[in-house]
Amino acid sequence: MSAAPSHPQASSHRSPQGEGILITQTLILLPKLNNTHAVFDGVVRALPNNIAALTLDNPALKTIKTIAQAHLAQLPERFWLAGFSFG
Repeated sequence: MSAAPSHPQASSHRSPQGEGILITQTLILLPKLNNTHAVFDGVVRALPNNIAALTLDNPALKTIKTIAQAHLAQLPERFWLAGFSFG
């Protein structure tokens, strides 16, 4: 069993100007078990400027519960979650 990653893969969305953006929401993007955070690259680029996106890789743990616990230990207290296909 592998340990949880030390931090999630982070992708911060920025407008073309890149200045003066107020981030008001955090969106966690969680891929299916055999994908990586890269499946969300296009989504992150298309997000509005007030959304900060964190894209995650799932740690190689034995259960969905332990994967969730590993992620939750590293995530902010409040966030939106989007993902797909955990089987």
